[in-house]
Amino acid sequence: MGKTLVTVVQTQDSLFVRLKGLSPFVKSSIVIGSLFVVSFLAPLGGGYLLHQFWATEPSASVEDEQVGTPLSVRAGRAFVRIAHQEGLNPEPTKDFLLTAWYRPRELPSGKDRVTLFTKHNDNSRAKEGITAVLTAESEGYKVSVSWKDKSGKGRLYQFSNVPLIAQTWFMIGVSLHEGRYLGLHTVTLLPGRKPEVKLVGGYDMTVEIYPDSTNDLIFGAQRSGQFRGQIGPVGIFQGKRIGQELTKTLKFIAAEPSAVPENLTAKEVRFFTADFVQNKGLVKAVITKEGF
Repeated sequence: MGKTLVTVVQTQDSLFVRLKGLSPFVKSSIVIGSLFVVSFLAPLGGGYLLHQFWATEPSASVEDEQVGTPLSVRAGRAFVRIAHQEGLNPEPTKDFLLTAWYRPRELPSGKDRVTLFTKHNDNSRAKEGITAVLTAESEGYKVSVSWKDKSGKGRLYQFSNVPLIAQTWFMIGVSLHEGRYLGLHTVTLLPGRKPEVKLVGGYDMTVEIYPDSTNDLIFGAQRSGQFRGQIGPVGIFQGKRIGQELTKTLKFIAAEPSAVPENLTAKEVRFFTADFVQNKGLVKAVITKEGF
């Protein structure tokens, strides 16, 4: 099967996609302007990320009230634990989206590693689960997503040139389509500017991979590479319509971070909290705050 060459170039007002040697998946799925489709354009069979991205100019941060009631992580071992429940992991035949808001006190530099979230089993041989880690690179920042199941399928998928600004709210979204297309999305809130969903890139993992860790989902200062700053709303969305609704969902989250996306059904909202007290999702996972 031939390669799919994808170049993504985005300005503040437009998104242009240039494709060469389209695969059947791309031909059947592409809708110009759809954030969902572009996110997963990658060479079939190669598991190889292709993207071009841009930096966002520094600016002041917005008020905390725009993202509900955030938690401030000021010291080590201060984190939020969302207890594992069936329905929080990606499930076969369903698309998946996990979103979380952050306002870091500082962004990583040098060899610093900041764990954004983790639902990972380090005690098993397969080390199944999901973990997202933020690191610095020569031209900005990189998010590395560990995506593995109990059978040993999966690996570390790296997304470079992530546009982030210290002390400014940003959202990280990890999405899965048809079990094999993994994507990363971001939003940065800047004063006086309309929030814009940006596409970092996507992988075709070539096989379906559903991380099936029974560990709790954790946000905050845990493990090595401890987060310092504020954590805002967290959402987990899952269902057969999540793919086709991805653009609307991300735009809604960008415009109203502390509200449950109105375009999704109650069954598709598996977990959502804007204050780390009340969970408005279908899966009634217990939220525990430790070290605050």
